[in-house]
Amino acid sequence: MHCPRDRSQGKPVKLLTLKSLLAPPALEQLNPQETYQFCESADCPVVYFSTVGDTFT
Repeated sequence: MHCPRDRSQGKPVKLLTLKSLLAPPALEQLNPQETYQFCESADCPVVYFSTVGDTFT
């Protein structure tokens, strides 16, 4: 899956990782039914993204 912002290849991230690292307001947006990826690009503001295009910066 590719980042919706810069199209770089994402790396799978476990839900537990997101729950550990995201701030409380972002956790409210987290959908446990979705699959999330990590964008490794240093030039991209997106850190995590989902299969449906949700992003976390």
